[in-house]
Amino acid sequence: MIDIARVREEFPLAREWCFLATASDGILPERSRRWLADYFAGAGYLEVSPVYARYFEELAALRERAGRVLGGRARNWSLQPNTSYGLNTVAAAVPWREGDNVVLADREFPANVQPWMNLALRGVAARRVPAPDHRARAEDLLAACDARTRVVAVSGVGFLSGYATDLAALSIGCRERGIWLCVDGIQGLGNRAWDLAALGVDFLAAGGQKWLCAPRGAGLLWVSDRALAALDVGTLRPGLRGWLDMRRWNVEDLLDYDQPVSRGARRLEIGTYAWHDFVCLGHSLALLEELGLAEVAAHADRLRERFLDGLAAHGLAAPAGPYEALAAADPPERRSQVVGLRCTDASGLRARLMARRVVASAREDLLRVAFHHYNDESDVDRLLEGLAAG
Repeated sequence: MIDIARVREEFPLAREWCFLATASDGILPERSRRWLADYFAGAGYLEVSPVYARYFEELAALRERAGRVLGGRARNWSLQPNTSYGLNTVAAAVPWREGDNVVLADREFPANVQPWMNLALRGVAARRVPAPDHRARAEDLLAACDARTRVVAVSGVGFLSGYATDLAALSIGCRERGIWLCVDGIQGLGNRAWDLAALGVDFLAAGGQKWLCAPRGAGLLWVSDRALAALDVGTLRPGLRGWLDMRRWNVEDLLDYDQPVSRGARRLEIGTYAWHDFVCLGHSLALLEELGLAEVAAHADRLRERFLDGLAAHGLAAPAGPYEALAAADPPERRSQVVGLRCTDASGLRARLMARRVVASAREDLLRVAFHHYNDESDVDRLLEGLAAG
């Protein structure tokens, strides 16, 4: 079990507020806040500083740490500014032909819809599979595939329901059909004990501002060994190029335009980095490495189950009570750290909870609560008290 007292020392805001909105924004750890204060207080962000000289070494270390904590190796990780950019990078790498299609679930977050709908300009159809209960089921997505399906795009965790799609089953089905599996991972990377290499996911994009507790502008893109091999032989092709994707970084060779590109996922990185933001992402990954990602996931799972049990015990759960927790209908393996509550006036309820210093999110007709490593049992109890008060 994680040492919650130690974690809360790193996140003092979690002691001041009952913060259950990590599915929207995570809290920045103190190690990152202090580093940023020092960095911008002087000339740390300019070339005159010794810190500046560690630029590329820090980025290389971040990819190494991502491999240790989240799976694979450094070569499987590309640094991206956000989820949308990562998904667009994947969409641009597939050599589409007119008449091809991509399969995705209906009711996805727009970041995992717009990049694929944009392919209509090239004669590619975005085939949306109905998901009236906000659950993207692997069997439904695979059933919608045909001989012209090139990509299945899905959220690893649904942003409304918190439903955790069976990525392992979906991966097997996609590989059997020769289809690329691309995952919007922002609601799972950093809180789910995913082994991306074992799951067989080809691509996973995630901004770091939620469960990775990093600043906006720092994100990651996972690229499987299978996809890297396809990039090597040209069956996947980077749709964009930048000045830092060369195999050898050397500012004295800037006019050598014929340098070979990186063999790893770094070849998909475009342009100058928000380096300070990525350093902070490295801090958060270091914390996850210290705590253990499996322990973080198990801790949040226990809080989620305490919450679901508490709804029933207090008479708050539908049909007798006013709140329907969508996760209550799912088997444990399909539940995540995100719980969507169907209720009357989600925005008004959020405001009333805020008055009690309980922070949740209102999305569509749902109140969304989320449990992370800095939450504890007292947070669950305060949420239940606030929901009982209505």
